[in-house]
Amino acid sequence: MTGPGSPSRDHELQFFELLAREAPVLRYEELVQQAQRDGVDRAALDRVVTAKRLALELRETVGRRCRRGAELAALVDTARDLAGASNLEAGLHLVVRRAQLLL
Repeated sequence: MTGPGSPSRDHELQFFELLAREAPVLRYEELVQQAQRDGVDRAALDRVVTAKRLALELRETVGRRCRRGAELAALVDTARDLAGASNLEAGLHLVVRRAQLLL
């Protein structure tokens, strides 16, 4: 049985470090492979694999929320610019410019 400070716990905690550093996805699998090379038992390896899956899910969720926040900010900026447009032609030019940026 593994306890606090055991090698498998260290592997599991390293996923938090990867998340904090915004490490590439490849590093997550490398950590699982390192646990295998370190000879952790099957139950510990299962926990490492579960920690990897959860960390990658969290990474994706945070990324999705960041993208959504950026998209909402762009939408608010566009609405603000449209509200401040002096006439219809200026508003249409703004819409075209923003559409080109999105594409």
